Amino acid sequence: MLPERRRILLGAAVFLLVLGCGAVLWSACGFGLSRGTSAVLNVMLEHVPFDRGVRVELTAMPESHERQPGDSVDADTQVILRAEGYPGQAGFGMSLRRDLYLPLVIFLALTLALPLSARNKAKSLAAGVVVIAGVAAGSIYIVVAYLLAQRTGARPLEEPTTVISFLFERWLTPPGNRVIAPLLLALGLGAWFSRREPRARVLNADVAAPVPLAAVPANEAPAPAPTNLR
Repeated sequence: MLPERRRILLGAAVFLLVLGCGAVLWSACGFGLSRGTSAVLNVMLEHVPFDRGVRVELTAMPESHERQPGDSVDADTQVILRAEGYPGQAGFGMSLRRDLYLPLVIFLALTLALPLSARNKAKSLAAGVVVIAGVAAGSIYIVVAYLLAQRTGARPLEEPTTVISFLFERWLTPPGNRVIAPLLLALGLGAWFSRREPRARVLNADVAAPVPLAAVPANEAPAPAPTNLR
């Protein structure tokens, strides 16, 4: 088997193995993962400004929660909205498994499967986790802003309704974005962090190894210099 083909098969095996482990992990401790990611996103959304003092808080749904007939997604997290000066609260369900955990696992699987050095894989993973978490927090912001924009006077600060509607319909609504985006992110970060590796290998290959003196025969005389005979 050729080394190149072996490398491709190994990468495919790593990709599928990580995806399988991610599915098993969520099935085993999905509630804990939802609670942990909710806590992280709450820190990121704590100071997001909305008109009328609206604040957003994420809480994990209990493990006994079942999907209702009218739900658009299999929700595992409750998004709670509170407004200053208004009693009570409003909320809606969302799926962190679809919006955060799935893109993160896909990104992790492809990054580990790519033929990168350990250092570049670590850089890609660190940058990708930050980007995916930021995108997840921004997605929640867009959903909340879109819902608030449906009510008069309850819009986010200085955010045009047309922009919010465009992002909601073009970015959040298509489910394929949760798969395509992390794949492109992994490929882009991998290419970015490994851009100097080929040049370094070429430079190392161009450096010729010194020829030891013992390799030159002792009885080999130097070639005589040419002379002009008249």
